[in-house]
Amino acid sequence: MNTGTLMRSSQCRRVRPPSLRWGQALASVACGTVVLAALLAQVWPAGRDALAFHRPAVAAGEWWRVVTGHLVHCDWRHLVADVGAFALLCWIGLRRPRATLAVVMLSAGTAGLAVYLWAGGIAAYRGISGINYALLAWLLLARALEERGWRGLTYGAVLTAICGKAVFEVATGELVVNVCLPPGVQVVAVVHLAGIAVGAAVAIVQTQVSARPALPPAPPPSTLAPPVSRAGATMDETVIVPGR
Repeated sequence: MNTGTLMRSSQCRRVRPPSLRWGQALASVACGTVVLAALLAQVWPAGRDALAFHRPAVAAGEWWRVVTGHLVHCDWRHLVADVGAFALLCWIGLRRPRATLAVVMLSAGTAGLAVYLWAGGIAAYRGISGINYALLAWLLLARALEERGWRGLTYGAVLTAICGKAVFEVATGELVVNVCLPPGVQVVAVVHLAGIAVGAAVAIVQTQVSARPALPPAPPPSTLAPPVSRAGATMDETVIVPGR
C-alpha cells in the first residue's frame, strides 16, 4: 500500500456523515442560544424579571418561568460558573447531538417542575445547575454502560459519588462545596436529583437503542436471481413456441 492510499484512507475515516454534521450544528446553535440568553438576562433587568422563576407568578399561569428560570442567576460569579460548566458539558456531548438536545430540553422542564412541586418553601429559584447535573449524569452513565473493566467502574463510581452528594444536599439543605452561590442563598438540591434522573434515563434509552442489531443491507439488484416464468425460461427471455 503506497503513501497516497494511506492518506486517502485516513481522510475517509475522518469524514462525518451529513446527518451528524447537521445535528452537531443544530445542537451548537441551541446551546449557544442558551448561553447568550443567560448573558442577556444578567445585563437586562426587565428580561431577568420576565424569565425568573417566581412561585406566585407560576401559580398565576406564567408557566414559561418553569423553564426560563434556569437562565437567571444570582450574580456574575454564579453565572460564569454555571454557564461555563453548561457550555463545557454541551461541547463534550456534541459527539451525540440528538441525545445532548434531549437531555437539555427534558431536564429544563423536569428540574423546574421539581422546584414547583417538591420545594414548596422556595419562592424563587435561579441557576442552570439542574441541567448541568443532567448532562453530567448522562455523559457518565453512558460511558459506564459502554466501557468494560476498570474504566466503566470508574465512570460508575464518579456518578455514584455525585448522586450521594445530591442526596446529602437534599437531606441537609447545605452544599457540600460552595463554588459560586452568594452568602445567604439556599441551595435547591432537588433540581440536582431531578437532573440526574433525566440524564440517567436518556443514557439508558440511548444504550438500549444502540444495542439493537442493525438490519442487514439489501443485496444489490445484480445479485438477485431473475424470476422464472416457465421451466427453463426467465421473464427476461422470449419463449418461442413452434406452431403446429
